[in-house]
Amino acid sequence: MGLFFANHKNKKETKRAKKQDLSKIPQNLLREQGCRVCSLNSSVGEALVPAGGDSDSLVYVLGEMPGPRETQTGIHFRGDSGTTFRKALREAAPDLFTSKRDLTKTESIRFNYCVQCPTDKHRQPKESEIECCRKSIEKDIEKNKPFAIIGLGPISLKWVIGYNNIDEWRGRRIPVKIGSHTCWYFPIQTPALLKKKAKARYKNEYEKAFDLDIQKAADFILDEDSPEAKVYTKDFDKGITIYEGDKASQLKEIEKFLEKMKFVDSTSIDIETDRLKPFGVKDAKIITISIGTFDETIAFPIDHPKGWKDEKSKKKVKELVNDFMMTARGVKAPHNLKFEAIWFNYYYGQRPLRSGDWGDTMAQAYTIDNRTKKERNKGMLGLGVLTLIHFGFNLKKLTDIKVKDLLKEPLEKVLRYNGMDTKWQHKLFLVQDEILEDSQRWTYEHLCRTGISFAITESMGVPVDLDVVADFKDDFEKKLLKINKSIAKLKSIKKFGRKYGGFNPASPDHVVLLFKEVLHLRAVKGTKEDKNGFSTDNEVLKKFGEKGHEEADLILQFREVAKLKSTYIDPVQPEVKASKILFPDGMFHADYNHLFTSTGRSSSENPNMQNYPKRKNKEIRRMVVPPKGCLVMPVDYGQLEARIIAMASKDKAFCEAVRNNYDIHTDWAKRIIKLHPPCAGVNRESEVDKGMLKAFRGRTKNEWVFPLFFGASTFMVSASLGLPMEKAERLVKEFWKEFPGVKKWQAKLQKFYDEHGYVETLTGARRQGPLSYNEMINAPIQGTGSYVVNDGMNRLSQHAYDTDQMQFQARMNIHDDLTFFLPEESLEEDLLVIAEMMCCSDFKFMIVPLAVEVEGGENWADTKAIMEMDTTDFED
Repeated sequence: MGLFFANHKNKKETKRAKKQDLSKIPQNLLREQGCRVCSLNSSVGEALVPAGGDSDSLVYVLGEMPGPRETQTGIHFRGDSGTTFRKALREAAPDLFTSKRDLTKTESIRFNYCVQCPTDKHRQPKESEIECCRKSIEKDIEKNKPFAIIGLGPISLKWVIGYNNIDEWRGRRIPVKIGSHTCWYFPIQTPALLKKKAKARYKNEYEKAFDLDIQKAADFILDEDSPEAKVYTKDFDKGITIYEGDKASQLKEIEKFLEKMKFVDSTSIDIETDRLKPFGVKDAKIITISIGTFDETIAFPIDHPKGWKDEKSKKKVKELVNDFMMTARGVKAPHNLKFEAIWFNYYYGQRPLRSGDWGDTMAQAYTIDNRTKKERNKGMLGLGVLTLIHFGFNLKKLTDIKVKDLLKEPLEKVLRYNGMDTKWQHKLFLVQDEILEDSQRWTYEHLCRTGISFAITESMGVPVDLDVVADFKDDFEKKLLKINKSIAKLKSIKKFGRKYGGFNPASPDHVVLLFKEVLHLRAVKGTKEDKNGFSTDNEVLKKFGEKGHEEADLILQFREVAKLKSTYIDPVQPEVKASKILFPDGMFHADYNHLFTSTGRSSSENPNMQNYPKRKNKEIRRMVVPPKGCLVMPVDYGQLEARIIAMASKDKAFCEAVRNNYDIHTDWAKRIIKLHPPCAGVNRESEVDKGMLKAFRGRTKNEWVFPLFFGASTFMVSASLGLPMEKAERLVKEFWKEFPGVKKWQAKLQKFYDEHGYVETLTGARRQGPLSYNEMINAPIQGTGSYVVNDGMNRLSQHAYDTDQMQFQARMNIHDDLTFFLPEESLEEDLLVIAEMMCCSDFKFMIVPLAVEVEGGENWADTKAIMEMDTTDFED
């Protein structure tokens, strides 16, 4: 009892409070007792820096904790970080300050901290310490009723909404309810981190983003037409009707409702399944489905074992769902269309997916702001996070249902969960549809089309030759055994064995002991965890090998073979149960992602088809084989990024060069060699043969041409090529004299980014800052390239359905490459269709031709070049 009711004058009680483990005290008690139990408080009963500033404020600034200057003066935000914030806020909203010189004189701004006393040694406050301050802060917010809270840093973010990934939340606007008061919340990065991330004296990308975030918040707060914040706190399942399938009459009610929904402008659809993917499984089930709007939604079972009691009813309800999808006049919008498309394709085939308009609330959110983690449910595109952003509550935290084991949950509970998803997805669809700008519409609609195309690609799968996999396994095991025997013969390994026991080349600890304690070598560099540690990564072992240490070379060989085996062979063994890579049908059904990359480029996982070796160790691809009578045909967009640069910059010289198939890389390789032959490893230009020129062309492409086009400095390309600085400066000047339009485009892009805080692809897709200079230039190029590739894939996918020729459906999407399995009997005519549809699009920015390079073979590894074509081949 003495802990909670300490006498303010009793120093012993105060010391005991400081030593008390607050983590063991329930949060509600911490909030009630506040300063009386907080270990940070040096004079029990009051905060060192309580809330201050203007009463009845328009803006409430919530920082993380006071620093030394704030503690000494009692004035909020008086340190370096605080002054940075005050200056930025005054520049964005000068009307909130009553003095042009004194930053402390404000009007309608109130200041507070999540923790009102400083921590020792500048450590982060504990959660228990934060909770001790919570009640007093809530009361102050309730009393002052601000229109908006500007919260600085991850601690403030977690205090308000329970998250701390500030880089993904900053710059957004969220309706929140603090105590009894509802207002807007603007998370901003803390100024203290800006200088730590700076790489130069000039204003860096983080500082620019900070200024833009404050400006955006100030503009909204000061706009008299800005709406009041609204937080939904009840009626989360209002308007949801649940049918458990226990009465025959419910089929008529479902039919009547779906008939009504056919004529509304938009509906949402959500399904619950018994597994993530149905591929190669006969009994995969859509267990429940929900269809409707925010005001009216129904949820009912499809194949739930406790649902419909007879097969006739199950068949009828499936027919009703299929009929609705085929004939609904409005937009049908699930959350993550690709997931629903995979399952609807499994149940009904492609027809429903090609009927009417499909939307996707996840694709909407990604188009509006593409900052997200890869994880669907944990990132910023999760339905729970999006309802928090727009409606002030996290939908997914309203239920404790076990999503991974829905069949063990009561049917009524599953249906209610299913229905709530649909209800709020529809509300989200309407809100995000208003936010989307006209310039973003194409991107959003493209992502919806891509979701359906990828669903079909994943469903069709890629056949795997298990005999080839078995041969690889035996071969790699023999190679590892041979390398191990060679390692075991070394004197140093025998010495290691006498001192430490058997040596395992796969053990990092053993490798460190070998080089550090047995061979007594000095550390080349530290480990990631410890700069003073002894690193034995591949870069270090390569250096040891160059110095004659055979152990290093053999361990590198062992690592290479072991990695190939563990990455590409072991997970494909038929005996590996619950493999995420090889499905029961003996195929890969890779998961293609089009909504989880920052650049807009698609990615692949389980397995990552885009990561299979293309040059060294290419033989691994031999396990992928086409169906009987077909060939594997990779069709690659040739020099796509160079063509996109020409389109973006409209540089006359470069556009003309691209149209004439000018090989810029070879040309500049020759120029560099002529000026400085040692770059190519020779003393004279005349010593360079065709093979050497070809090899140096590759270096020129990756270390000169593209780096300059993507914003690299003269110093960087000089150091990379080993080109003396004075010669590099001469050539760079010559380079930009030849392509001045590209340089002007880079400057224009920089100006746009500084003003808006994001950059756009040529299709209108945005990538949000903070971005480095290279990222800023790369994003529009790489992003546009991805949209060009996937647009070609989408049009071919639709053509495959329209003509009932599924060979036109891409079976793999490998960055700039679409790979098809084409029948040998129609190979030539099919290739012409594919080449034409990939080269000829209706993009307005297409001012130079697109080109494709076609390869073919009996398996994915052994493909050879067949032909090249570009847009001009189809102009007639």
